[in-house]
Amino acid sequence: MSGPNDSERADGGGEGGTPPPERDRAGDSDAPEPVDTPSASVELRVPGMDCPSCAGKVEQSVRKLDGIDGVDPEVTTGKLTVDYDPDSAEAEDVAERVEKAGYEIDDGVGEATETFTAPTMDCPSCAGTVENAITAVDGVTGYRTEPTTGKVVVTFDQSRTTADAVRGTIEGAGYEVVDSSVDGDGGVAEPDNVWRSRRAIKTWISGVFTLLGLAFEFLLGG
Repeated sequence: MSGPNDSERADGGGEGGTPPPERDRAGDSDAPEPVDTPSASVELRVPGMDCPSCAGKVEQSVRKLDGIDGVDPEVTTGKLTVDYDPDSAEAEDVAERVEKAGYEIDDGVGEATETFTAPTMDCPSCAGTVENAITAVDGVTGYRTEPTTGKVVVTFDQSRTTADAVRGTIEGAGYEVVDSSVDGDGGVAEPDNVWRSRRAIKTWISGVFTLLGLAFEFLLGG
């Protein structure tokens, strides 16, 4: 016959009972935490990679590098996108593998020619000031100034300077640059305010006085 404390002993709740074992969570705390792997991406233009076979050669060459996570060549555009671990590889390494596969990379760097219009550059002295400023810009390889139209045509190395830098140099010399537009024949259209420049105004005034002088001479002579 069971006593009144038998159920308590069975449940471990009595005075002499053994408490239930605690749940072991040690396994959860010892589980390794996920580690984020660093990733980087580079996009290259490879104009000669224009067929599936070409893309395969490039991809095979690039994948020889350690740390390459993904290679995505696009034969229709010649664009190559490579994902890699920056701790194992660099963008320069990827470019080198592309070139070793026999394909050149187009970095978009070369010479460019830009036409700027500075309406207030309307005399030889003004043009000389602009020329002196432009020649001081590292990367400028050629220039031409046209005081009669206010145009400044500059050729420069894009790896050493930019069109914005040249524009800033012209404006820094004291001549505001206005945008030019290209007409249907490929020429540069002159903005209307060129005809409102100081030189143009002087020409108009001089012409008016010349006409008035001729008119007075005609009237007095008659």
